[in-house]
Amino acid sequence: MQARFQSLRRMSSALIIGAATVGGCAMLVNAVPAAVAPAPVPVTVGLVNLEVLMNNLTELKDRNAEVRVVRDEGLAKRDVLAEEVKALETELSTSVPKNDMKERVRKLGELAEKRQLLKVRSEGFNAQLDVINSQIIRELYAKVNKTIEEFAKREGYSMVLLDDRGIELTQQMTSNEVNQVILSKRILFADGSLDLTERIATVMNNEYGAAKTK
Repeated sequence: MQARFQSLRRMSSALIIGAATVGGCAMLVNAVPAAVAPAPVPVTVGLVNLEVLMNNLTELKDRNAEVRVVRDEGLAKRDVLAEEVKALETELSTSVPKNDMKERVRKLGELAEKRQLLKVRSEGFNAQLDVINSQIIRELYAKVNKTIEEFAKREGYSMVLLDDRGIELTQQMTSNEVNQVILSKRILFADGSLDLTERIATVMNNEYGAAKTK
């Protein structure tokens, strides 16, 4: 009986020691501070109103002036042809006798030819202007992107977004147009200090002016 009592006492002591050991481990685990999540890297964001930027570029104004020269020359040529068409129409209605079928057929054929030529020349002229204008926009857009990237890296901006705050809903819009505008907008609010449009325009105009003087 005495032996059994001593054996039970040894087992209880072992259990107590074991529990104390486990408890000590638990206290040690709890004593280790939880890992602290790293603070998010600060993000510096800028905005650019692309329409305002492009319209403020000196290069765009210069290139548009060149396009106007081409346009005016083309319009002058087209106007000459249009006057010839008008003159033939007037001649057929007032000067060529209605019973002179030979002359009327000749004049009608000439008129049809000039009308077709005027149509082709007008369509070709408009297509030419569209190609020129598209090329200008593509080239300037590429320059804008390059300048913004260089500016952002130099000034420490993490991101530059297209500023669409100026896009508004109007009373004349259909429900589909309203929905499209709402779904397409990305910036609902931004402080005015984020606007980089004027600074980018200044950089580009300075670079363009320097290149012109070389």
